[in-house]
Amino acid sequence: MIIIDISNNRYKAHRKGGRKDMNRATHLCRIPCNSLPLVGEADFGLSLKPMVHCDRIAEFNVLIYVLKGGMQIVEDGTIYELSPHTLFFLKSGVHHWGEKPFESGTAWYYIHFYNDEPPLNMPQLKNNRIYGGPKYLSPSDFNCYITVPKLLNLTIGNEFEKEIEKLIDLFKSAVATDMIRANVMLWEILLHSFDIAQGKVESSKEDRRTQRVIDFLEQHYCRNFTAEELEKAVGLTYKYIGTLFKLKTGMTIKEYQSMLRIRKAERLLCETEMSVAEIASETGFYDTFYFSKVFKRKNEISPQKFRNVYLPRI
Repeated sequence: MIIIDISNNRYKAHRKGGRKDMNRATHLCRIPCNSLPLVGEADFGLSLKPMVHCDRIAEFNVLIYVLKGGMQIVEDGTIYELSPHTLFFLKSGVHHWGEKPFESGTAWYYIHFYNDEPPLNMPQLKNNRIYGGPKYLSPSDFNCYITVPKLLNLTIGNEFEKEIEKLIDLFKSAVATDMIRANVMLWEILLHSFDIAQGKVESSKEDRRTQRVIDFLEQHYCRNFTAEELEKAVGLTYKYIGTLFKLKTGMTIKEYQSMLRIRKAERLLCETEMSVAEIASETGFYDTFYFSKVFKRKNEISPQKFRNVYLPRI
């Protein structure tokens, strides 16, 4: 696990601007199908205070999956704003850095990986290729590559989060063969992202319904809405919504609403001079004591101590 503090100068970006590459295709990761991508590092990251992404040209590709908070990354002049449940790829050999600080408490998974660059004459995998009858393949059938998407905005409870967690566990395992299994899992993740970008993986009806609930909660989490309001917005009974939401996200509707409120409160504590009572009211708690109790249950410290620890000193 890497915990990053803005006081560590190694993680500060020094470049404030840059050339904007007109050919963004050169920034996409192309993975040949006849060789296995190799994991160089995989772990969990957490920013304890606001920080900017390091300024570098890496010799490896980077996969980033944001769990909480938000971050900005600039790649050769193109700005990317990453929010929770965003999957993002940085290409090796391309200059990237940060300009705007990450939000305090931002958490993410990252994977550094290597792969052979496809030759210029290698074709891209044809997504509509269909093999009829028995499959007799030769090595030349794998002489192609896939292009993984630059960025995917995913929903809570998506499969990538579980796949990346499994990869990190394999990478850290003391079993020698698990290192190879981590590479195989990376290939699965890359293929999964390719399939989604190509439209081969469609969200289920349940996923779309869950996303409608999430959209409603993100708009109305600061107020005490009624079950009838949610039913009307989603077009389903509250009982069904609650069961489906718990199944897909692992949280009840009230727990998810509370998570959104606390996340907003964390930002207000770090970014404003509002009092704890004002923040409690702003985020829909209306009772300062109850707000502090819920906040401490989640963060293990009171709102005021959180502000003292995480608010950057100027």
